[in-house]
Amino acid sequence: VVDGFYYGNDGQRILLPRLEGSDSLPYDSDKRVHFVIVGMNNMGIALGVQAALSMHFPNFVRDSKLKTRITFIDAEIDNEIEFFKGRYSGYFDLSTYYYNDFSTDDSVAIHPKDKGYPYSDFLDVEFEFVKGRIESDNVRNLLEQWAADDGQRLSIAICFSSQPNALAAALYMPEIVYSKNIPVFVRQEQSDNLLSALKSKLEDNVYCKFSNLYPFGMLVNCYRFNNETQQMAKLVNYAYSIADKLTSFPCELDEAAAEREWQGSKVYQQWSSIYSAMTIGLRFNAVFSKGVADVDDADLTDDIVELLAMV
Repeated sequence: VVDGFYYGNDGQRILLPRLEGSDSLPYDSDKRVHFVIVGMNNMGIALGVQAALSMHFPNFVRDSKLKTRITFIDAEIDNEIEFFKGRYSGYFDLSTYYYNDFSTDDSVAIHPKDKGYPYSDFLDVEFEFVKGRIESDNVRNLLEQWAADDGQRLSIAICFSSQPNALAAALYMPEIVYSKNIPVFVRQEQSDNLLSALKSKLEDNVYCKFSNLYPFGMLVNCYRFNNETQQMAKLVNYAYSIADKLTSFPCELDEAAAEREWQGSKVYQQWSSIYSAMTIGLRFNAVFSKGVADVDDADLTDDIVELLAMV
């Protein structure tokens, strides 16, 4: 988790950069993550949901303006917005989202309806929807503005289902995207050979303009679920199940009992625990600048435990 995700066989692993950057976002950081997804199709939505479930950082605890922003860009985005809002209606009941239509120059913030919830707009992730084509001047200008903004950690994912179209969009990004080495993830469903060839260098010190492009989504290079993460998820699930019985912290967790509890848990409880487990390393890296395995018990002061809990 600390080093990011990778794909490929053991001998040819390609490391994918983390959306929050190599040094993460600690409590005192004034930066925020901005993940731009081009193409609001099934793949794009899956990436956006994954980011929303994972991208939580301690600096939001200090400054509530530092929300992770997930931006979808698509020329036919209107219908997809309605489907997305319907699927996650509970989220949009609580959170403001932003809509930008370049065909009418209409830009608006849409606030949650007042349904009597005591804590509205408290979440640390927000969505933005941009109606426009990636090759249009308006959208390119927007990408340039975001890339030039040092207050955000920008990453871009090109999710077109057509492999040539996705590669073309990645190769014709505004120049600042390449010069600032902003990560661009490019969906290459069949093979990453062409993009990998573009990224290759004759020597390590030779400049490669497209070194910030990273293929993903290849059918021949699937990501495998980490067994260690699954085991951690079972312990998270178990910890919640016995929370009202705990008299001291920390405590030893019974792995056999955790397995029995897991088998009896509902699917939504299992997935909640999986996402919690997946972000433990990310949270530890943001708080300690090192991963779970390198954190000593003495580092876990009451204040640190409270901060990790808030995140």
